[in-house]
Amino acid sequence: MRDILSLAWQSLRLHKLRGLLAIGGVAIGITAITGIISAETSWVKALDQTFSQLGITKIAVDPPAADAEAMRRQLTLGDVDEIRRACSLVKSAVPISWSRMTVRVGRSAQTLAVKAAGLGVEDALGLQMTAGRKLTADDVARRAPVCLMWDFVARTAFEGRNPLGQTVRIGDRAFTIVGLLNDNSGDHHYRQTMVGERAEVYIPITTAQRIPQLNGVHKIIVEADDQVGAAAQINALLRDRLRAKAGATFTTSAGSMTDAAIRSRRRVSLFVALAGFMALLVAGMGVANLLFVSVVERTREIGMRRAMGASSWAVAWQFLAESLVLCGAGAAVGVGAAVVLTRAFFAVAFPDVVGAQNSIISASVEKLATLQLPAAKPEIAWSAVAIAAIVAAITGVLAGLEPALAAASVQPAEAIRVSPVQRHRARSAMTVLQLALGVAAVMLLVSFYEGRARTELAALKEGAGANVVGLQFADAIPGYTLNNSLPAIHAGLSGIAKIAQKPEEFRRLLNELTLFSYLDPRMQFRASVRAGARALRVEQTEVPIICGTVPHALEVDVESARAAGMTPKRAGPMMAEGQFLSDSDLDEARRVCVLPYSAAQALFGSGKATGQTVVIGGRPFQVSGVLALWVDQVGASVWPDTRKHLPVLVPATTFAREIHSYRDMWDMLQSGWFQAWLRVKDTAQGPAALRQLEKALLARIRLPKHVVVYARGDLVSAVDVANRQRSAELRAGGGGFAALLIAIVGLVNMLLVSVQESVREVGLRRALGALRTQVGWQFVREGALMAAAGSVLGLVIAAATARWVGRLADVPIHTPALWAAASSLGAVVIGCIASLGPALHAARIEPVEALRYE
Repeated sequence: MRDILSLAWQSLRLHKLRGLLAIGGVAIGITAITGIISAETSWVKALDQTFSQLGITKIAVDPPAADAEAMRRQLTLGDVDEIRRACSLVKSAVPISWSRMTVRVGRSAQTLAVKAAGLGVEDALGLQMTAGRKLTADDVARRAPVCLMWDFVARTAFEGRNPLGQTVRIGDRAFTIVGLLNDNSGDHHYRQTMVGERAEVYIPITTAQRIPQLNGVHKIIVEADDQVGAAAQINALLRDRLRAKAGATFTTSAGSMTDAAIRSRRRVSLFVALAGFMALLVAGMGVANLLFVSVVERTREIGMRRAMGASSWAVAWQFLAESLVLCGAGAAVGVGAAVVLTRAFFAVAFPDVVGAQNSIISASVEKLATLQLPAAKPEIAWSAVAIAAIVAAITGVLAGLEPALAAASVQPAEAIRVSPVQRHRARSAMTVLQLALGVAAVMLLVSFYEGRARTELAALKEGAGANVVGLQFADAIPGYTLNNSLPAIHAGLSGIAKIAQKPEEFRRLLNELTLFSYLDPRMQFRASVRAGARALRVEQTEVPIICGTVPHALEVDVESARAAGMTPKRAGPMMAEGQFLSDSDLDEARRVCVLPYSAAQALFGSGKATGQTVVIGGRPFQVSGVLALWVDQVGASVWPDTRKHLPVLVPATTFAREIHSYRDMWDMLQSGWFQAWLRVKDTAQGPAALRQLEKALLARIRLPKHVVVYARGDLVSAVDVANRQRSAELRAGGGGFAALLIAIVGLVNMLLVSVQESVREVGLRRALGALRTQVGWQFVREGALMAAAGSVLGLVIAAATARWVGRLADVPIHTPALWAAASSLGAVVIGCIASLGPALHAARIEPVEALRYE
């Protein structure tokens, strides 16, 4: 065996370039397989760590977004009590709600995420107390004005003083800090789905019922050992209490999310590993082709060895050993490359995981295609090394078996007497198949990632607010994450208010945003509304909200909600009487308003409201119309960011001129809200629409150098996901191109052997008058023809494989025509270029030397 291996190594040293190319091909395939297994192992490990922080037995309870009646009712503390009482499998239920609010410490103020929660929130959310105490049952029962605060935030705000016992103001209410905490569970998709976004301040949820922004229950965190049984009990109970549709689902369990995530990632791994297997198969065929060439070139050597007593098995083992040496060396290089490039490979296989901290929410839990895990750290899986060694050995045996048998079948007398036996057809067929598999590897990867990108954008059409975009302004300081500070928010929103004060400029802005159905500043402010002696009150105590909006905004939102099934089945027209705001109302900043049905009833009873005069903030406004009762009832479902009741609506330009201009940032946050919303006409044009929006705003709003504008919403998330998928598509296509490159190397080897076998034919043609260019073009055409045949066959293999695996793994697949054309044309062009070397070699053959060549 030692002699056989020594002969194999000496033979490879004689053809160093061929050997190195073959080793490189095997190394690429082994690197792909090792990297995929390591990436999958690292990701699953990170997934387990993430859920262990949140608790695998948790269930999140939310109203279903597609059920208008359930969304209108919302969740209440009574629902929480009923879940504890009626659901026997529930161990605990913690209600939570949250909002971003102004928190003041002395004269300083900052916008923080404030979360209201019930008893046991610390355990439910995985919070770690660092000082003080937790929220107690007494705090919840007596609605105590106490709070817990992030340790770092509190100590920074109080500048070295002990925060415990200090007072902070949340909104217009004073709270005493009783505990400090840390939250190390991250702010990724899983956490947001299960327990909502991370907060810096926590208060009792009973106390929060007096704060409009935190009123009600946004989510219920349930603890249960039997998640399936507990979820069934909760869903049945809430369908009845919230009068939801049959089959409406209120629950999301940590276990179901884990299973969905693992299934999703295994689908990713399946496709990338399949492409890696194709690359390895191409490399194996390259090794086989190289050995076939070696058999042809060494036919006389084989005959001499057989004549000197070597057995056919000894000859076969020599070529099989050469194959094993090539594949073994390729495996060693591949594993080494995988160890060095594990992080880079992890980024290609799972492009949204490495170092991720911000959440990208996929369209559906069952379609989780892009998941980010702060704990994900790529590391080599040694089981992958063992698998790589086994795969390399199998590849070596399979690649070397047929050439070894061909060498063993050579007869000594014939080998010494005749020229080398030609196996041109077999080599050509194998080269075409190599090229086909190279093209197929590229197309398989890009088809998978393109299918994922299109799925993310297509899924947006399922919701009424899916194509709604909200504007955000933040401080962008190098080295820090974006900070939605109050000065940054005020700088941007007051800039939009200034534009709204100039109707002509505001109209030009609206006309410039051609990819949007509307831009709605949706400026809100609490102001008195009177009609004669009657004053409008919300829930008998609160001053009503006045909202500056634009024509058609509510109409577009209502129609979108209607199409998504989020409105009552028998819902009639949007207006009960009169008409909505018109373009002329906006352009002329008229003092007109639209009243919700409940407001019209409170001010005018059963009488007609249209044409009547109401006094808003001391100024007279004429009522142009009244919304239908059903619009008032389901307003929170049809209009993004609506409070419990629809506000009184006035033209945005009138609002900016007559009611509130947001000149003072403190007044803006205390008494008013400003949420600029837009709706994109076509979600497929989401990326272009966002670029158009940024360009139009930056041309009109002068922001400080450190302040940036950006958009948020499901559309932005989906566009970000789609962009990441297409970026991964580009990287994956580049990775698949490596398999095509290996096949091109095989094509060059095959053409060089073809030239060697055709020396006499070339010499005869030259002797009969053929030009050098004619001889050269013969081999260029041969290479181009094989490349074209391989491209067509590769597209067929890719389409069939992608469809089969897509159905098998339930994965959306889309083959981009551009990639299909680019890969086919690229293969042909590169094939022609690669053929130039052998063609020039053939063109330089002299007729006299060729005719006496043996």
